[in-house]
Amino acid sequence: MLLLLPLAVTALLLWAAPRLERWARWQALERRVAVMVGRHQHPRVVAAALDISALGSSTLVALLGLVAAPALWAAGGTDAALALALATVLPGPLGRWLKHRTQLGRPQASRSITFGSSFPSNHTLMASAWWLTAAAITAPLLPTDALRTGAWMLGTLLPLAVGVSRVTLGAHHVADVVAGWLLGFGLSVALVTPSN
Repeated sequence: MLLLLPLAVTALLLWAAPRLERWARWQALERRVAVMVGRHQHPRVVAAALDISALGSSTLVALLGLVAAPALWAAGGTDAALALALATVLPGPLGRWLKHRTQLGRPQASRSITFGSSFPSNHTLMASAWWLTAAAITAPLLPTDALRTGAWMLGTLLPLAVGVSRVTLGAHHVADVVAGWLLGFGLSVALVTPSN
């Protein structure tokens, strides 16, 4: 049943995306964030945001998946390997499809490093799906509560940081990042929840 969660989130995002531009309160929030981002463009902040943003890049996620999924498979964790492989390959095409369907513009302060439609943030989507799935697979295998908690914290906080970095860089609106979080976390929950 949880496999329907990403489909429901996708349908919600397709419905919500065109309406956000007409929602006055949301647009006021986006303008306030854009002004704040514009004021805090110190080179060190930008450099840190670029580094954090890379944790959701298609290149890094693909490399991590190419190493981790076969390793899990070889260790006998076929379900875990399949979940991590799907968390590696599904978010990118799903995000690109949503971008094509919504065709929402990027923030005016967007740097030349970005291209295409803005909604959703693919970096955030990929980070949310991959890191939370990796945490859900890894945490039960760790020997102490502190390590298990640490794995869950990383699996949750890294995608949140990636999303914030995308807004900090001016590459995305807040709505793009929220959409990436919702879809990525929904996809992860669907992938790691055992079916009965």
